[in-house]
Amino acid sequence: QFYDVSHPRRRALHRRYIRQCLDNFRDSSNVIHFTSAEYSGPLEFVQFWIDVIAEWQQETGRNALVALSAPKDVQDAILADEARASHVDVIDIRYWCYTEGGELYAPPGGQSLSPRQHLRKTRQKPRQAREIARAVREYRTAYPDKAVTYFAEEHCPSALDGWAVLMGGGSLADVPALPAELQLKLADMRPLQKMASSEDVLCLSDGSGEFLFYGTTPDAAARVEIPNASADLIASWINQETGQLTGDVRLSELNGPVTFREQVLWLRPGGDD
Repeated sequence: QFYDVSHPRRRALHRRYIRQCLDNFRDSSNVIHFTSAEYSGPLEFVQFWIDVIAEWQQETGRNALVALSAPKDVQDAILADEARASHVDVIDIRYWCYTEGGELYAPPGGQSLSPRQHLRKTRQKPRQAREIARAVREYRTAYPDKAVTYFAEEHCPSALDGWAVLMGGGSLADVPALPAELQLKLADMRPLQKMASSEDVLCLSDGSGEFLFYGTTPDAAARVEIPNASADLIASWINQETGQLTGDVRLSELNGPVTFREQVLWLRPGGDD
């Protein structure tokens, strides 16, 4: 009933509230707008919410950063709607996830249940890191013009793994501070199919010789194979907990494929130094 925008008085109140939120931050460029903290409502309300934002943007000439954070069926319906999807800047995965074994946990919207109430009904087991990366990667690949964030651990049978979010191509990932050069490169990196002997190794690449690998388990004694790799590439291992580099070595100095010394491996062109 709360999200029923066919009721004229509630519709007017919702519209005024949405516009007030936008007006509050009209001069801010670093604020991302969500429907609410725990949204399990119907598609119709998200359509209305985006339409009010579009109306406000046209009237004011300002741009609001909009996050689509909703049940998966609602999210997918909005993204399939080209006109409304054009107003979405961030796809936020919060109310659905892939669980252990790749099962999909995705309660539908508009069921008059909070995310916590939905969660109490499930017996599915929490995800592995590769399932988190899969969810992020699917949307990052399908909608390359939009950022993707993942915070499903609060409302789903999932847990926090910032590295998996990052390796899926996600934004605002909870990882330690990384070397400044790598931070700049990450903006141009995209997820790749596995390039290692283990499915527990995830990979990002910028397409021009820069690679980042993450072994999702501490004992993933995986070897990385880089097709047509230059011997001048430098291999650096990064501590998963601190983000600090623990060593640099040129591929020309290694015998055979690169193996993991830490859970994170960074390969980059070496230049002349």
